[in-house]
Amino acid sequence: MPVYHPFLNFTSSIRLPEYGYVGITDIEKNIINTSYFQRLRRIKQSSNLFMAFPGASHSRFEHSLGAMHIAGEASTHIILNSNNKINSTSIIDLMDSINCKTEIKKQIQLTRLAALLHDIGHAPFSHTFEEFLKQVHPSLDWKHEYLSLEIIHKKFTNLLKESSDSKIEAYEIMALLCDLSPNFRIIANTKRILQEIGVSEEIIARMDTFLETNWYLNHLIKGDPYNVDRLNYLILDSNRTGAKEYGFVDVGRIVQNLYFLREDKIVTVSTHAREAAMRFFEAYSQMHRSIYLHKISQGADVHLSYIMKEAAKESDSVFHKLSNPDMEAILELSDDVMIHELTKVKNEKTRKLVDDYLNRSILSLVHEFDLSDNNKITRIMDSIGSKGLQDEIRKEAGLPDDGVVLVINITSKKVTKPPVDETTLKRLMFYNTKSKKLESLDPDFIRQFYPNKKYRIFAEKGDKEKIKGIISTWI
Repeated sequence: MPVYHPFLNFTSSIRLPEYGYVGITDIEKNIINTSYFQRLRRIKQSSNLFMAFPGASHSRFEHSLGAMHIAGEASTHIILNSNNKINSTSIIDLMDSINCKTEIKKQIQLTRLAALLHDIGHAPFSHTFEEFLKQVHPSLDWKHEYLSLEIIHKKFTNLLKESSDSKIEAYEIMALLCDLSPNFRIIANTKRILQEIGVSEEIIARMDTFLETNWYLNHLIKGDPYNVDRLNYLILDSNRTGAKEYGFVDVGRIVQNLYFLREDKIVTVSTHAREAAMRFFEAYSQMHRSIYLHKISQGADVHLSYIMKEAAKESDSVFHKLSNPDMEAILELSDDVMIHELTKVKNEKTRKLVDDYLNRSILSLVHEFDLSDNNKITRIMDSIGSKGLQDEIRKEAGLPDDGVVLVINITSKKVTKPPVDETTLKRLMFYNTKSKKLESLDPDFIRQFYPNKKYRIFAEKGDKEKIKGIISTWI
């Protein structure tokens, strides 16, 4: 029996461990059944988290479905809680207003579709692939978000026209996935990307116009701190790693108390969800410290990125061709295909590292340091940077030129948070529904979750103790 929703017509359902039965509309089912979306089954949510937590073999497919479910709940509540055309938060009143019901139905369906497709452009190995691209092609401006926009534009425009009973256009979904300026216009760089993938200036102008009144739906997908992507992956990853306590978030309490404030131009939660929101920040921090930055899974990420970079040096390898990837090439690939391609490398040293990766003999964490430390390591970093530090360690340890020593900035990784600034703090205020005013959150509470600029040094297991001995004389 399909799941009930007051505005959407669910014609089928799918069971997710984290949420039970999740309703699916016809247009969602049509998208899910495409080969482009089914590809996400073959891309792990976190490429190497399973190396440390064997249960964490879940995929981008599961994450996208979960994000879609939360997006439906979040958009429903934020619309009911905030001002609407008939100035009522009663579902009964809204159901009696046919025009209002139709508009709300479209907004909810649109937000669910944007969440469903937000990761459609992920390449194999997820963010590790993006790290690989940064190494082999530093000047290339490539993100999975850009590829998602291209896939939606080129592969789903006609499908949406043919099967959507909500009259949703592809450009409206794309608008919810774009990076926006403080005044909720699409930023210049994203407009450039849209033009490069064939989106006309007329459609881009429509996207900007659409966002003038629907900016808060974009915030539900991409905003900071409360977005459906983040809310889902904390629940999903903590559950599948077996670390539920670290990632516990009362998502229901948060989404039921979401508000968008037109004058302040922010999305926030009411004071009724203050404790749930504060627990969300704690879970966010704890998951990143204990799970996402686990030395084993991060060592595997660094190891994998390195061997892909080395494989790209061979002109006949798929990794050489992927150093400037196009949409069709990415759509043909999955994690397993890439692993198979890695086994074809010819360089003896690289092939050994591939075998080491497959047998979980990955690069080891040798040392972690903070740039605020005052010792020889930080002085070398200040003088000649991370590559210079790598060379200095290799030289002092008497390692060959192909000895693997990698200095990684873990603060700049996607899993860590940006600095607290005025805009972020404003978004962390709570809305008092009685006084109709915003209440501040103690900045010191938030700042405790923001790390200093930390680095980690990784090396091959056989060289670990020798390098540790050298570092011990430097600190």
